[in-house]
Amino acid sequence: MDYYLIPNKLANDGSYISRPVVNQTYTEEELIDKMLSKRNVISKPDLEAFIAAIKETLIDVIKEGKGLNLPWLKLNYGMKGTFATHDAPLNATDHPLEININAGALLTEVVPEIKLKRVSSPDFGSKIGRVTDGVSKTVNSLLTPGGVFEITGNRLRIDGRDTSALGLYLRDQDGAETKVDLLLRNEPRYLSGQFPTGLPSGTYKLVVKTQVGTSGKRFLISTRTCISNFSLTVE
Repeated sequence: MDYYLIPNKLANDGSYISRPVVNQTYTEEELIDKMLSKRNVISKPDLEAFIAAIKETLIDVIKEGKGLNLPWLKLNYGMKGTFATHDAPLNATDHPLEININAGALLTEVVPEIKLKRVSSPDFGSKIGRVTDGVSKTVNSLLTPGGVFEITGNRLRIDGRDTSALGLYLRDQDGAETKVDLLLRNEPRYLSGQFPTGLPSGTYKLVVKTQVGTSGKRFLISTRTCISNFSLTVE
């Protein structure tokens, strides 16, 4: 298993904390195939029926509010929120019930057998990969003022709380930025729109400013800025 280090923001002492990297996550179908590779005397339909029975039984146990204490799994419950008084009623919104699942001894005992390898911290930021100028039909080369464009990459969606500072910009050689006001599509892997008119001749870097988190579901407090590693030329 790979792991990397990041600065420890909870302590102002220059220390680092580790983050493990899960390089593969098994789906149910893939897990069944792995089981079959070890025990070929059992048919795939039998395994699928067995797993379905396990799932149905677990759901029944949870519906009954019961726990589990298995060699490989422990299940219990917790409840969030506080009560103003001893006689305060239960409110499902303020006091949600949660399932707590922990590994049993059968699983925790094999953790020391995992071989760890330190790697560089992965880049979770936005990445501008390919820009197509709709007028010249060139890629990562020319920029036509007033022309349409398409951008592909990763984590490109522009959104957040501070909308006035976010967006797609063109940065010239002196560092001055011109905002692209017209975006037609704004997606994690795809941006399209129209370049501003009246851009002077010269070279420009594309700049994406967004507060969308790496998962795409939460906004960051700070703005994440991505700059293209190539320049576009206005002739």
